[in-house]
Amino acid sequence: AEHANTLNTRNNLAAAYQDANRPDDAIKILEPLLADREKAAGADHPNTLRTRNNLALVYQELGRTDDAIAIYEPLLGDLERVLGAEHPDAVGCRNNLVLAYEAAGRSADANRVRKTELADWDSDPAPDKQGPALFDV
Repeated sequence: AEHANTLNTRNNLAAAYQDANRPDDAIKILEPLLADREKAAGADHPNTLRTRNNLALVYQELGRTDDAIAIYEPLLGDLERVLGAEHPDAVGCRNNLVLAYEAAGRSADANRVRKTELADWDSDPAPDKQGPALFDV
């Protein structure tokens, strides 16, 4: 298995490609990186979960909305199970899923996810709670 620093460097290179508007090059790194992270650290490791999100983001950027949704839907459940529904990564994924549903013309699904999020907020109206945010890649 690759060293964690090597995996992180590959992730950073993919992010640089995405920032440079080279999403196809980012995908060439992220797809095998995801498999390597799963092998090295397991499917539930936070870095593996983040790599799944980053890959979905690039798919979405390329208009591969169905591929992005296919990642986001199970990823959201995994993030909520591993990190908790209020964790920033889970909140960001939830937001990304809503955006992907909207891009796919799936308004009912987007609204269902929004209602779930609002219900979570209503059950814990802490003053320090922050709104949804996109992940930085």
